[in-house]
Amino acid sequence: MKSFCIPLTGLQTVRYFLTLIRIPNLLMTGIAIWFHWYYLLVIPLKTHGVSPSMSIADLILLIFSFATMMAAGYILNDLFDIEIDRINKPLKQIVGNKISMAVARGWMLIFFVLSFGSATFLAIKFMKLPYLLFEPLAGLTLYFYSSVYKRKPLIGNIIIAILCAMVIWLPFFAEKALVKSIGHLIYTHCLLAFLFCSIAAALYTLSREIVKTIQDHDGDQRFNLNTISIAWGKEKAASSAAILLLITDAVIFAFPYFVILRHTASLYTSSLLIIPSFLPVFYLFTHRFEKIAFISTMIKLIMVMGIIALPVLLSQ
Repeated sequence: MKSFCIPLTGLQTVRYFLTLIRIPNLLMTGIAIWFHWYYLLVIPLKTHGVSPSMSIADLILLIFSFATMMAAGYILNDLFDIEIDRINKPLKQIVGNKISMAVARGWMLIFFVLSFGSATFLAIKFMKLPYLLFEPLAGLTLYFYSSVYKRKPLIGNIIIAILCAMVIWLPFFAEKALVKSIGHLIYTHCLLAFLFCSIAAALYTLSREIVKTIQDHDGDQRFNLNTISIAWGKEKAASSAAILLLITDAVIFAFPYFVILRHTASLYTSSLLIIPSFLPVFYLFTHRFEKIAFISTMIKLIMVMGIIALPVLLSQ
């Protein structure tokens, strides 16, 4: 279907472009990578008199590489969902309404090229040539997610959760050799810390992805998609998301104390993330679907708190 685009001013074009690439999500990704790099890697390295192998410029380029891949993925997803979004979010639809499909495709290709180019530079600089496979594999994964897997129950949601968890590991792979050189105990602590943070990120993301299928239920059903909300029903999907949040709470409460830190301060810090989740859990278990947008926003805010608080907690 030929898209109709409303004429825009310069500022409007910029605003819609930033909305198209989900700029808050890209900023959140950058913050997540920086916090995990600095608090879980740089601090223990500098404590032992070792400078990190990545400079600030390298880290910014790493963030840029993954952020541009995400931006391309968001545009790709919008291109596939253009008809569905006319029903699910008619007032918020960008592609085919505010920005033409041709322009969106152009920006998608630019972002894919920028992502691969910056990743190639870093892989060559740090002699991590096998990591060159990551960008094309991530791009293919996003393509199959948008075209096939997001239309099936749970599979697409799990793919996005895994990709979000992988973001956490990017700085670890860059500094792995140096951390290993300063001692087995420090390396094990860093490994467990990254494992814990990535598990928490995956669980939070998976629960929010399920909530988003409930938000998009009507449009997805009209176009014969088989998301988890449609395959299982809204009630079971909501209960599943609530259970995942409770599992995440249990992991966040227990893992830092029993596995890594073993001091009570970690329990108090963990509680700061757990307590805000009680409200969305309650709404999900009681099937308050009129609150579904609020629930999605709450989970996202808790994730933001987590990517800041957890690395700081685990650096102690």
